[in-house]
Amino acid sequence: MKVVGYARVVPGEGGESAIAHQEARLSEYLKATEAVPGGFYAEEISGDVLLGNRAKLTEAICACEPGDSILVVRLDRLSSQKKVVTEIFEHCAGRNIKVKAISGPQTPEEMRNSLEVTVQAG
Repeated sequence: MKVVGYARVVPGEGGESAIAHQEARLSEYLKATEAVPGGFYAEEISGDVLLGNRAKLTEAICACEPGDSILVVRLDRLSSQKKVVTEIFEHCAGRNIKVKAISGPQTPEEMRNSLEVTVQAG
């Protein structure tokens, strides 16, 4: 089973250097866990955009076979909106593809709870 890396930056968020930073973190993780790399996909696009309009994320998912995983640095690299992250999780689950993050929440529900704690603390 392979692990496909995905990175996303918001337009104006640092472009290539921000993507390169995410790619380096994903590569380090793959080496440390001895996972089988399955490619790396990156795009500069708003996190509000739904799955059907994310060319590189769609390519990353299509590169996966059942049992493979999509790896991101944090779930907010998929989207800061829980509904978009949930859509991506559900689409991947329907294809028997796991979605994993190197750090932070690991599910849309954990992401929502994390955001609630941040808002309450702020």
